Amino acid sequence: MEIIWNTKDFFKKMGHVETKATNAAKMAVEAVAEDVLTKSQNEVPLDQGDLMRSGQVEHKPDFSIVSYGGMAVDYAIFQHEGMRKDGSHVVRNYTFSGRKSKYLEDPIKNNLSFYQKKFGQIFAGSIGI
Repeated sequence: MEIIWNTKDFFKKMGHVETKATNAAKMAVEAVAEDVLTKSQNEVPLDQGDLMRSGQVEHKPDFSIVSYGGMAVDYAIFQHEGMRKDGSHVVRNYTFSGRKSKYLEDPIKNNLSFYQKKFGQIFAGSIGI
C-alpha cells in the first residue's frame, strides 16, 4: 500500500488561505484608518474648520493614508507639530479645549491596544478562525 502526497493540491489550498488573509488584513487596515480619522477629528485645531474638513482617508491596495491639509499641507504640519519646521512660531494656545497639536499621532498612540485588538478581531472573523 502507498499514499501519494500531492503538493499541487496543498499549494492550491494555501493560495486560498493567502487570499483570505490578504483580504482580511486589508479590511482591518481600512477600518483602523477610518477610526483614526474619526478620533483625530475631536483633537484637530479648530478655528474656521478648514483643517478639520480637510481630513481624509485614502485607501490604497496595500495600505491606507490618513491625512489633513490637502493643498495647505504646510499649515497642517505646523498645527500638528505645534511649530514651524525651523522651530519658530510655537503655538502656545489652541482656541478650543481638547484641540491640540499631535492631533493625528496621539489618537494612534492612545488607542494602540484597541487598534491591535480591533485588527485581530476583523482579521480572525474574516478568515474564519
